[in-house]
Amino acid sequence: MPFALARTAVKAARRFGYSLTPTWDAHHLSLAMHLEAIFPALGIDCVLDVGANSGQYRRFLRERVGYEGLIVSFEPLPDLARTLMQEAATDPNWVVLECALGSTNGTQTFQEMSDTQFSSFLAPDERVVNSFVRQNRPTKSIEVAVKTLDSLFPALQEKHGFSRAFLKMDTQGYDLEVIKGSKATLPDVPALQTEASVLPIYRDMPDFRTVLDRLGAEGYELSTVAPTNPVGTLRLIEFDCVMVRKSAARSAS
Repeated sequence: MPFALARTAVKAARRFGYSLTPTWDAHHLSLAMHLEAIFPALGIDCVLDVGANSGQYRRFLRERVGYEGLIVSFEPLPDLARTLMQEAATDPNWVVLECALGSTNGTQTFQEMSDTQFSSFLAPDERVVNSFVRQNRPTKSIEVAVKTLDSLFPALQEKHGFSRAFLKMDTQGYDLEVIKGSKATLPDVPALQTEASVLPIYRDMPDFRTVLDRLGAEGYELSTVAPTNPVGTLRLIEFDCVMVRKSAARSAS
């Protein structure tokens, strides 16, 4: 369904209390409904889309969540970033930056996988999960720019005038490195979304307990979880979790 038509249909259904959801993506319905509810409650006026890939999350926000505000997408693969920039020319509330986010500024070797959604700074690990052998196979290594969110955030905030950002991370095992480079920014982030691993598909990736403990130490608590597995998968491999700053949750409740 074309983007404009899908967006119109979703809005029309929402007015009558219904949600339009593709059958192949029904497991994301609860996440969409949750974000639709908490964004206004928390005053979210910017989404930081870390690991944009081909723009899936931006489409999810526009078509499924109904979010029309500012989105800043970060994508390190040059071809994908170039395509996103071309698409962003039709959306005045979408900014695309060609870089990865991490714990320090510099350059780093990035593994582009046969399915670019699996591209990562980490090497694939097939010892526990072998469901993604074909998709998660390195095709080439490239040097990409890495920035800390702390180094970019003040200029972005000054240029675009937002005050309360939602941090979405989908970096294939690298989310905690993004957090390490965001220490000064996190007070302006009342909520975030991270992909947590139950069964590892990359070497040296932190598991969900480590991620939840670290974000808990930063002042966040769980708000909702949503499995990312295809429907019918027998083992839970990964899940998205939305976490809200404890102080923001108390003031909004």
